Amino acid sequence: MVYAFYAAARTADLDALIQVLAPDVVQRTEFGATRPPSVVRGAAAVAEQARAPHGGELRSVLVNGTVGALVTRDGQPYSVIAFTVTGDKIARIDVIRNADRVRILASSVLGQAE
Repeated sequence: MVYAFYAAARTADLDALIQVLAPDVVQRTEFGATRPPSVVRGAAAVAEQARAPHGGELRSVLVNGTVGALVTRDGQPYSVIAFTVTGDKIARIDVIRNADRVRILASSVLGQAE
């Protein structure tokens, strides 16, 4: 399920993305104290947002015990994503783009000391 999401995000395949998302999926993106979180609802809207960043790479990781991804860009941590899967669809996507939190989480999931 999540691997199909990764593949579709890498190629910006909207139809494939919509197939793995629950119709009422919610994507919440946290940017940090200087910018309010973004909330996107619905499979089509989330699919539009779910493109891998140019030059970005996805690495499967566990985030707080759940399936997730570390996105790197130019070899540097860019974001951390956690997925909630219900049945056979992705029901929620939590994205952390706060640079400080991403760095800490990246160190943790990669088993590196900060």
